[in-house]
Amino acid sequence: MPAKLAGTPPASPGPSVPPIPAESAPGRPREAVSDRVFLLGTLALAALALVLGLVRLTRNDIWFDEAASLFFARQRGLDFFRVLLREDTHGPLYYGLLKLWTWVFGEGDWVSRLPSVLCSCVCVFVVARLGARLFGRAVGLFAALLVTLSPFHLYYAQEVRFYSFIACMATLHALCFVRLVGEDVQASAVSSRSSRRASRWAWWGFAATGTACLLTFYMSGLLLVAEAVCALILRQRIERKRVLGAFATTAVLPAAWLPAVVWQIRHSHGSIRWIPQQPTWKFLTHACYTFTAGKGVTWFDSIVAVALVTGALVTLIQAVRRREYRLWPLLCWFLLPLVAVLVISLRRPLHEARYLMMILPAFFLLAVAGLGQVPWKAIRWPLAAAVIAAFVVADVRYYRQDKFGERWRDAVAYMRKQAIATETVVAMPAHEIATLTYYFPDFRHLQGANWSGNINRMLTKGHRLWILSHRDHWQMISPTLRRDAMQVDARTFGSLTLVCLLLAG
Repeated sequence: MPAKLAGTPPASPGPSVPPIPAESAPGRPREAVSDRVFLLGTLALAALALVLGLVRLTRNDIWFDEAASLFFARQRGLDFFRVLLREDTHGPLYYGLLKLWTWVFGEGDWVSRLPSVLCSCVCVFVVARLGARLFGRAVGLFAALLVTLSPFHLYYAQEVRFYSFIACMATLHALCFVRLVGEDVQASAVSSRSSRRASRWAWWGFAATGTACLLTFYMSGLLLVAEAVCALILRQRIERKRVLGAFATTAVLPAAWLPAVVWQIRHSHGSIRWIPQQPTWKFLTHACYTFTAGKGVTWFDSIVAVALVTGALVTLIQAVRRREYRLWPLLCWFLLPLVAVLVISLRRPLHEARYLMMILPAFFLLAVAGLGQVPWKAIRWPLAAAVIAAFVVADVRYYRQDKFGERWRDAVAYMRKQAIATETVVAMPAHEIATLTYYFPDFRHLQGANWSGNINRMLTKGHRLWILSHRDHWQMISPTLRRDAMQVDARTFGSLTLVCLLLAG
């Protein structure tokens, strides 16, 4: 941590001295973990994340969110952008990288999910480095352990979706920003070649990871807004021109994609239009449990969740009260996206817990730092052991259960058999069509339709409409469909419901 940010006067002119490492900054207790142990521990946790991600990786069938990712990646030429703009509300980068990955290694449940597993390993490694820089090596290792064992993190590490990728990029981006606002001052105060090289890497890393975030998940723009707020607060303590240049470089490619974003949001027929509204308090409770023990919360998990949330709040209060400027990038990274999603949830149904994946590492860093301030070892160590035990039990519960008990492969096979036998047209939106084309690429008894009057027109013509949904969720998908005016034939495959609608009379 640079001397200027720590509140001491800058180094006086004279012979060059090496910059002050963040781990030995004033006010930081002496490290209890050596460099060698920290490196070995970080590599071990990354390896553990890899093993946990590969365990039973293909036990769940590809479902329509994952199939949609592969559906977009399968498009050729300009169709890639046309289909993406029409059917999705996210950026093209992840789908483009997935397209390259499947072109090299092919498609399949295991191969398609492997990139998410690798991203989770990198995320664990970076969390340890970021925690060591801000709080010390012990906190960094424990926070990385919680990220590794987190059922929420593990869940998306085994999906063909961009949430594991965005968590990895957001953590890398935060690390680059922390180094950027620190290394700039060090490089100006100390004429060291290694400091200038580190500052250059931090600058380019900030621009690259920020661009990747913005072109993958639009709500990650909240992370850059948070960092801009932090830079504004620290404007007297950083090299403003260099930081401003990093923000400007980050905005170049996303600015060129901005017209497509506007068109995409206005014309998309994706799921954003039919997600049901839920109470914000329910989302907040769900988010707290999601960050900790996942679904099926017990009383023990509730205690652990309260402990972690309390630890995060303690760190937040102390960082603001003591004006610990080195922690402000972390606070902005965690608080602004969380508050923004909560505020949006009051008006729009956008408060899915997975949208908070990008701040999951920040939550664990804050929580572990808060728990580490418990003065009594007789409480601190049992509490840490209880947190680890709760996460391990939640992971065991996660591996034992299939995802919602859904049998997508069987449901799609039944739909295909019935559609061919009755010579009907299967009219479905892009996500469901993606599921069909993933399992049966040569299936031709289907026709695209939107969740609007297009489906009603097809019902009027006597076509059967097949819907894959969770229980009775098909009723909220298109409330314009009159149930009393149609015949409904439903079959279940686990907790997955296959519904056939046919206009009656």
